[in-house]
Amino acid sequence: MASILTFPRRSAGRLRADETLLAAVAGRRWPVDSVFWLKECAEILSVLQASGGAATPAMTAALAPHLAAFPDRLAFFPQYYRFFLAIQLSAEALDIVPEGGARAMAAWIRDGGWTEAELSDMHRAEARHLLRRAGLGEDAAGDPGLTARLRRFLDRPATFAVPNLKAAYELTHLVFYLSDYGRRDPGLSAEALAGLRHAGTLAFLDRNADLLAEVCVALVQAGRAAPDAWVDFVTGVAAGFSFGLHSGSMVQDDLHCLLVCDWLFATLDRPGFRYRIPASAGDGALSVHAPPRGAQPARELSVLLMRGGPGRSGDWSRARGPLLAGLTPAARDVVLRAEAADEGFADFYAAFARAARPFAGPGRAGAAAGAGPR
Repeated sequence: MASILTFPRRSAGRLRADETLLAAVAGRRWPVDSVFWLKECAEILSVLQASGGAATPAMTAALAPHLAAFPDRLAFFPQYYRFFLAIQLSAEALDIVPEGGARAMAAWIRDGGWTEAELSDMHRAEARHLLRRAGLGEDAAGDPGLTARLRRFLDRPATFAVPNLKAAYELTHLVFYLSDYGRRDPGLSAEALAGLRHAGTLAFLDRNADLLAEVCVALVQAGRAAPDAWVDFVTGVAAGFSFGLHSGSMVQDDLHCLLVCDWLFATLDRPGFRYRIPASAGDGALSVHAPPRGAQPARELSVLLMRGGPGRSGDWSRARGPLLAGLTPAARDVVLRAEAADEGFADFYAAFARAARPFAGPGRAGAAAGAGPR
């Protein structure tokens, strides 16, 4: 496993990094009535809880006033019930507020039929996970066929070998829900595990530390080790975060990446939440920035494959030499490290190349048969 990276520790008398982050998220990055406020509060509290963190008096002071208004806010914004319930559950687990509120909230959501308003199976899975955490049981959200549909999605590894961020993040989040964030075996099949590896290899090739950290966490929750090269890359990105104060309307930045990097470190028993965040961040709209991605070999590979047209090969042993020769040196180095990190790289490449089922199209097929437009 990669060597442990120790982040600078803060001097006594200054806010710890997790307190500074929470204060910034709770009060100054987004208006409290914004869905982005709900989303970020849910994310940071969930990661803090899953990482084995503990709340401090400063955190309680930052969040408690907002949580006290949740009953009225939930009643007015029921469409955001998953965010409200996730925040309440984490706040209770972290002893920021007393227990009991989450169960009552979950019963109100269930009895109002709000889980039935979900069209996405991923959102249905999240709703089921949250209601179960609140103590309402496995079937509180209804939909007995949900698990079978989730497994069908998970068990198609080729889905995750082609660029599709939405599908990849749904993959990792479904593992989080099925494993109850690492508390139980998600029961992944060999195909689902292959899909996770494909998603991780593609994220590594795309230099996407945010997604790659989530894939690594999901692998650990499934009882598998994350490749050293992947963890090394996430570690290097985490060491390069920078922080500032944003003026004017807030825009989405790399806060989520920072949080999932820390979650991975905690999962691997490494120190997290030790960034050199400006002490003044608690007084303004903190902005978080990951270092530039640099070379993105996934794009270079895709361009080369597209230029190959119908003649491209899905056999890595045949395509390896010509493709490596066509890459820039930086991209070639990343591809070689990706190949060494994933024993299933040839299977990943076969799906990534999209060469197994060429599609001529009706025009070409008609021309081949001697038929044309009439």
